[in-house]
Amino acid sequence: MKRIFLIVIFIVLLAGCSIPKYEGTEDKANGQDNVIENFMEKHGEPDIVNTLIADIDGDQKVENFIVTKNDGLKLWYIDGEGKE
Repeated sequence: MKRIFLIVIFIVLLAGCSIPKYEGTEDKANGQDNVIENFMEKHGEPDIVNTLIADIDGDQKVENFIVTKNDGLKLWYIDGEGKE
């Protein structure tokens, strides 16, 4: 009986460890595709696009850093709400 109890506890702990820590992170990154598309309509094709998802005290925030060369080398910052 003790052995079965330990096996059940192990399975429950194993299942708990397999749950992703940051649920919804992919959704936030995928939601930024529209923001980047709007940027490309205004400023043309970017040379580098980096999307960073910062987690500060459990608050996930999406940040976009974009480099363009169209009108000279420029570094753009777009916050999670799409504001340049």
